[in-house]
Amino acid sequence: MTFLLLLSPTAPSSVRELVEDCGEVLYENVGRYNEDEVKKVFQAAARLPGDILVLDIDISSGNALVRAVHAFRISRPETRVILLVGARQPGDETISAMVSLGVYNICETDNEDLFAKDFENCLRGDGRSYALAARWHRGFREDSPQTQKETVVIERRPVGRVTVAVAGLAPGIGCTHTALMLATFLAKSGHAVALVEDSQRPVFSSIAGLATGKCKNERGFRLYGADIFPLSIRSDKEGYLYDQLLSLLAEYEYVVRDMGVLDAGRLRELYRSGRGIVVTSISSWRVMDLVRQHNALNEDFDKIAVVSAFGTDKDRKMFQEVTGIVPLPLAWCPDPATLPEGGEATIKVLLGPLLPERKKQKVFRLF
Repeated sequence: MTFLLLLSPTAPSSVRELVEDCGEVLYENVGRYNEDEVKKVFQAAARLPGDILVLDIDISSGNALVRAVHAFRISRPETRVILLVGARQPGDETISAMVSLGVYNICETDNEDLFAKDFENCLRGDGRSYALAARWHRGFREDSPQTQKETVVIERRPVGRVTVAVAGLAPGIGCTHTALMLATFLAKSGHAVALVEDSQRPVFSSIAGLATGKCKNERGFRLYGADIFPLSIRSDKEGYLYDQLLSLLAEYEYVVRDMGVLDAGRLRELYRSGRGIVVTSISSWRVMDLVRQHNALNEDFDKIAVVSAFGTDKDRKMFQEVTGIVPLPLAWCPDPATLPEGGEATIKVLLGPLLPERKKQKVFRLF
């Protein structure tokens, strides 16, 4: 059996392991894409004769994803599609459209134990049909009342755990400070937040005595409302602490990673995350050092946010001329629990669609 995998960075980590137990992966792509990008990703997948396409619903927006799947099913009508839907509920418009396209293998991913069993059943092809998928279809309800118009308040929010990875272009320019500031902001906004240390120079163990509460797990401590998971000894052989804690991190809405100084390996981790952030300094006395490192990585950072705590407008202009990057200003302050002037606005730009959005809408109640 051959597989095509199109996954978002928040897809369950066990997907590839479960798939490899059943066959060979011909194509794999992990990320989030706009309308043009997701079309190209599906075109690339359609060139390969995969038996099963494992698709994460969060790789793109609903309309773009539905159009891409429609085109894929025309190209590969015999390929069975398994749809990973996170914690979405029956009646979701995107899932309903997928069911209309004949996608009947649907797996919820918010519970890892239940997901593994359900996913294995889908892999075995246990006769999934519209009868089993109908509960996801907006047009089907046995107990549908008459259509009623009402005003409701909805909260649009990311599905599943969201990861924010923070790295610095050089030592000592505020990567750890920025990561703690972001974790504190999210915790004060009422979210369950974990801060995981994956830096080359771990420091959080030394401040465990400043804990302001009890962590959900004994491996960490709580500071400013966020659960901190320190890395006591850095060992490249053990890999990243984040990967070791995946099962523990499932109960958090947001995970902020302190990656330390950016290198090629950590650059990949930034692209694995829901939001990658690079901290730099545009001060004239060290800007050229940072420019050289930027060039050495051969990365234009067009999909990664860049912030700077230091530097004047003149420095910012020079940095832009040399690198083509306009870093967002995030002023340094002694206490990461207290946002600097303009800090909240910058953080909202940084996190953007990762933050929940509440809106009042008039809707037709269909069922």
